[in-house]
Amino acid sequence: ANRGFLYSKPVGLKRPSMPKFGFDRSPLTIASFMQVLHKRSNKSAPDPNCLPYLVYKKLPCCSDLLYIITCRILKEEVVPLSYQVAIISLIPKDPLNLKEVK
Repeated sequence: ANRGFLYSKPVGLKRPSMPKFGFDRSPLTIASFMQVLHKRSNKSAPDPNCLPYLVYKKLPCCSDLLYIITCRILKEEVVPLSYQVAIISLIPKDPLNLKEVK
């Protein structure tokens, strides 16, 4: 109901240490983008727009558009709100099949 609520950190929570490796800020090339894209599994779960990686691999117009969007995000350092979405499916477990963890 209150989507604008600002959370504060839990009491006693320590900040994580600084990263050991810097973020690669070099310009993204289409060749490196396509190389990473083609390494993705065809059977991976689709993104929130329900497009599996296979669509981007087989349709150059889609992969080109994704490349342009990705480059813009990296350049402007602003992630669109539509990319800040996570959809999960909770799968209930059968209590009869669970083993006690010791």
